Amino acid sequence: MIRRIVSLHPAVLDYPEDRSLMATPKQVAREVLDSLPEDCSLEDIAYHLYVRAQVEEGVRDLDEGRAVPHEQVMREAAEWLRKR
Repeated sequence: MIRRIVSLHPAVLDYPEDRSLMATPKQVAREVLDSLPEDCSLEDIAYHLYVRAQVEEGVRDLDEGRAVPHEQVMREAAEWLRKR
């Protein structure tokens, strides 16, 4: 299966420093739609909205301390590989 790679417009990943200023989901959807070219497909729209939602979920996880530091992941992966 060949997957088409779609580049993300910067608006998809644009976040204010102050998270309290974040837009409503409807405003975010409008921003994403406005950032895409007129000839984009419904698949492109769905993809960009999906990515934006996943990034927002990740940002929330980070803000709420539900993340594992990179160094810890690398340490655990190295340990796991040594055991194999």
